[in-house]
Amino acid sequence: MDLKFGQIFDENDLVSRWVIQFYAICNDILYTNSKVLHHLDKEGHSALTQYYFRLASSHLKEAFDFFGHSLQFEEIKTFITKFNADDQEIFNQFINCINGILYNNLNSFRNNSFHYPKIDNKDLIQSIRKNKNNKFELFDRIDGSERALFSDLISMSSTYKYLGDGKNLSRSLRNLSKAVALLLKLKNKVMQYYIQMKKPDIEIIYKNRDV
Repeated sequence: MDLKFGQIFDENDLVSRWVIQFYAICNDILYTNSKVLHHLDKEGHSALTQYYFRLASSHLKEAFDFFGHSLQFEEIKTFITKFNADDQEIFNQFINCINGILYNNLNSFRNNSFHYPKIDNKDLIQSIRKNKNNKFELFDRIDGSERALFSDLISMSSTYKYLGDGKNLSRSLRNLSKAVALLLKLKNKVMQYYIQMKKPDIEIIYKNRDV
């Protein structure tokens, strides 16, 4: 049976909109986190690893904000109560990250990733000064694109400003992976809960496929 989008989702229904956004978040976080792990395995704490780490962190920060805001609505809180006890606990653990150190780091990374420092920015000036005696490297082709290595050096320096050193980066990567793992545990469950609650007469069959 071919279903129409409107048979599943209603633009006037808060839970419909929440479920759509939940999966938009999963799409972005799953992709960027896989890139973090790929480059970490290939290159260690390289500029590209850190780039995807900042990007994944930014998506996660926005996810935290979305979920925190959505829980002010009774319809969403009622929907969460439809989860079984284990899944409610997983969701609560994820939400609790908002109040932890992880969220503060994510906020810094989000700002650092989506806003390029202005030319009179003190942190930019400090990063350039700090790296004056490091080796100058021009361009290299990495992962299919040509990168300006001297600019990567400054971007990495900015990342370490928030983390302190490589050990803190490793710790933050673990924290990111833990939060992502909690979210992804719910990935296939949420749609099932939604269908059971809103469209119990419709059967959804999941198919694994390579993209």
